[in-house]
Amino acid sequence: MTTILQYLADHGPARSSLIVETLVAAGVSPEAARQRVSRVGKPIRRFPVQLLPRRESFLYLEKDRNSDRFWENFMRDLRATNSIYAAAMDGMIARHGIIPADQFNVISGATVFPQKGQLSAEMVASRLIAASFMKEVYDFEGVLHYELPPSLAKGNPVGLRARDLTERILLDAVRERCRKVGFASYNAVRIRGDADLKPIGPYAFDLAGPSYLLPMLGGP
Repeated sequence: MTTILQYLADHGPARSSLIVETLVAAGVSPEAARQRVSRVGKPIRRFPVQLLPRRESFLYLEKDRNSDRFWENFMRDLRATNSIYAAAMDGMIARHGIIPADQFNVISGATVFPQKGQLSAEMVASRLIAASFMKEVYDFEGVLHYELPPSLAKGNPVGLRARDLTERILLDAVRERCRKVGFASYNAVRIRGDADLKPIGPYAFDLAGPSYLLPMLGGP
């Protein structure tokens, strides 16, 4: 009979529903499997910060905490549940694991303003920091950045200033293209770094401007 301890030793940390499914497949009734999960104790740990939906638990062995497979399995389970935390983390991973904190609103894909049933980018960031999925660091100029654990960060984070400059040049080029082909109001397109760049609805973007093309999307 598979035990929770055996499952975690063999497969690494996992969300509770995966463990319940394994126990049920091994012949345990669903109710008994859920009760076993609810009663786990040392050396099995339950992650203290709630990140999975429907208050589902993430279980792991003490020895696996902060290991590579701890972070990898947690990301796997967050992605499998379509979690906004996974979307935010994937945005960070695509940025090589470190970004200026003021770019998190765009990269996370979360709402800037509170919306019913949705977590704001501010709440997502605070939860991820509390869960040690990312941490706050300051550069030599005192600018706040968010940084991922080494197990999740991909690529070389060196060259942040050069990356930001390159992206601003590209954004400015896209802005000029939008102006020239009439995608947006000529004098109202704003990009990252402009003081008057505003969210569109509840979401933040690196480029925004009023467009008059919506009627063209309809049929004749």
